Amino acid sequence: MLKERDYLFDNIKALLIISVVTAHYFRVSGDFAVGSAPRVIYIIAFSYIMQGFFFISGYFSKNVDKCRRGAFKNFIIPYLLFCVLVFGERYLLYGNAHLHLLRPTFALWFLVAMFVYRFLIKDMARIPFLLPAAAVLYLAAGLIPVLDQDYSLGRLASFLVFYLAGFKCSGETIEKIRRIPKVLTFLLLAVLTGICIAEGFMDINMESYLMRRPISEYGVTAPDYLLTRGQLLVEAAGWIVVFINLMLSLDMLEAILLQQFVGLAVNSLSVFDAMLYKLILMA
Repeated sequence: MLKERDYLFDNIKALLIISVVTAHYFRVSGDFAVGSAPRVIYIIAFSYIMQGFFFISGYFSKNVDKCRRGAFKNFIIPYLLFCVLVFGERYLLYGNAHLHLLRPTFALWFLVAMFVYRFLIKDMARIPFLLPAAAVLYLAAGLIPVLDQDYSLGRLASFLVFYLAGFKCSGETIEKIRRIPKVLTFLLLAVLTGICIAEGFMDINMESYLMRRPISEYGVTAPDYLLTRGQLLVEAAGWIVVFINLMLSLDMLEAILLQQFVGLAVNSLSVFDAMLYKLILMA
């Protein structure tokens, strides 16, 4: 007898896709000044988007042998294909493009990170105290000059903690989160939203949310960087709890969300970019 599918995480991933497309749309469509609505929306979205993706990916990486077997086929081959396709698309559209296989552009860095995490999780799972160590690495990543955009090292170091948190999270823990009283979760949602809105009225460097470069490249002091990183870690954990607790486990919800994704993609993304986000949804 086939086990009935739980669509909880499918629906969360669909919501994350909608969030990232919406955030990018508002980022480039108009005013992005401190206190503007597009800036607030962008900050809210990027306080949970990639953290949520990596948490879910880690949660579904329990079969470490399968992860290693499929890592190259599922991530490196699509990565190379999309590198060529995006290069060709941009060359045709703009007459000038660069093919940087070792410095992933746009969302392609996600495929590189997933390859590394999935391929190495079999070995990483044996390392004691790895999750606390990954949290320390998350905080320190921006202070280490070599962790930059080459090979996506900055993001590899920064998002590892969320992938491992998902890997360590059990089904029993998910059920405990689902049983948290909804009134408490809505209170948490209100607090997180309020904090993100407040951040939208602060002159925070957006590189702090993208986690791709060391602070030496964008001029933030170490204390400010550590404060922002720590705050983003707590915020992301809170958002993950909110989504797990409040998201419905309905098959049709993902379809509704993806319909919205298609509409947004037509207006704000190229065809290859839209295909890439669909691939991320299935990762």
